[in-house]
Amino acid sequence: MGKGLNLKKDGEHVAFAAGTGALVYLDVVARLIMQSANMSLEGIETFDPSFKFHFYVSFATRKDAIGLELCEALVKLNGEQGKDNFQLHVRISNEGGARWDADWIKKTVLGLGGANLKKVYVCGPPMMNEVFDKTLVETSLSPQQIDIT
Repeated sequence: MGKGLNLKKDGEHVAFAAGTGALVYLDVVARLIMQSANMSLEGIETFDPSFKFHFYVSFATRKDAIGLELCEALVKLNGEQGKDNFQLHVRISNEGGARWDADWIKKTVLGLGGANLKKVYVCGPPMMNEVFDKTLVETSLSPQQIDIT
C-alpha cells in the first residue's frame, strides 16, 4: 500500500504530480478501486473509512496523461457507490487552467485543511518540486507532512 510513500491508512492525503510523476500514486488509486469494488484479496491492506486521497495531476496534453483513465474510473465507481475517499483534479496545460504557482499552492493546500492533512506529496519535474518545496515551507505544515520527490 504505497510503503515507500509512508502512507497512513486513515486521514487526508494530497498528492500533486506532473507528467510521469503520476505513476508514483497509481498503486494508491488501484487499491482504492479494489476496495470500492469490494474485492477482498487476502493479505491486501485496506484503507480506513476516514481515508481520503486528493490527487492533483498536470499533463501537457490529454494524449500525455498517464493513468488518467484509471483515476477517472475510480471517480465514476465512487460516484455510483456514494463514496468520497478520492478526489481528482486534472490540469491539462494546453487547455489552460490555473498555473501551480506559489499563491495557488498556498490557497489549495490550506483549503484542504493545511495542518490537518496527514501528508502532502509532490512528484514532478525539478522546477515544480522547487516551487512546492519553497511554498510549503511557508505554510503551517510541519516538515513531517511534506514529501517532495
